[in-house]
Amino acid sequence: MKRILFSILMIFLLGSLFFLPFPTAYYQSLKLPFFTPSLSLFQVIFLLNLAGIALSALELTRFHKSPSKEYGKSILKNYVASLLLWYFFSTKQLFFSFVSSIILFLTTLKLYSETAKLEEKATKYLNLYTLWTLFLSILSLAIYVLNR
Repeated sequence: MKRILFSILMIFLLGSLFFLPFPTAYYQSLKLPFFTPSLSLFQVIFLLNLAGIALSALELTRFHKSPSKEYGKSILKNYVASLLLWYFFSTKQLFFSFVSSIILFLTTLKLYSETAKLEEKATKYLNLYTLWTLFLSILSLAIYVLNR
């Protein structure tokens, strides 16, 4: 039963991110670095990352009746960090967007670490997400510097 509830919670949390409005007009008005991906590529990678997080959690439930409390805390912190990044970017606060992107990257590393403690095989689904959050931190810094 805990596995089913955990899976439902994961789907709810991750799916809710998909419905947050993205400030496209604001984003396109910014000076962007040469390495900025297209919005359509952002969307594809976003969906792949959501799938990776969900598959990683599902893989954990195959080997453990319920994930550890530390894992639960790390995934919740990562979720909150992603909401902070969205909020600060949506409200046009580029410095705080950069800071929250660093927090997102750090919470992703913690999520990766907690996942590895439980089941090393489940971390393969988090590789793209980990690299992507590092890239977002670099991109956020560049956008902040270009638009100060």
